[in-house]
Amino acid sequence: MVRPNPSPSPQSSGVLSPEIATEKLRALMSLFDRMNDLMGSWADRSKTSPDQSVLEIADFYQTLCRDLDLQMAEFQRSAAMATFPIDLSQLRKAREHIALVLALNAANLLQAERDVREGRTMSLEQMRRELRNPAH
Repeated sequence: MVRPNPSPSPQSSGVLSPEIATEKLRALMSLFDRMNDLMGSWADRSKTSPDQSVLEIADFYQTLCRDLDLQMAEFQRSAAMATFPIDLSQLRKAREHIALVLALNAANLLQAERDVREGRTMSLEQMRRELRNPAH
């Protein structure tokens, strides 16, 4: 028995209703907030972790960020064609934040931390102190 194809869903046709747009945006922003919390928590806990662990977890989070950014970009494209207003300001800020995370190189950060610890360069706080109280 052959069944007729059901009519295309609004999602497959690319048309957003206000209800779908609201829920997708809410879900995307919730995922971003939760992932951001997890990355912050890992950053705090990773200070005593071996470098290889830090590099692998950083790569994992960057992959998650790339995937989420793709979902956000797809939503942003479909929202641009919507016939009703959608406030995308929070989404844009989240995508900017993700772009910064993706631009970071964990190996460079680890090397910079080592350089500061071993006295090869000054920390940001040390630089501020020097600028406030230069030794002439």
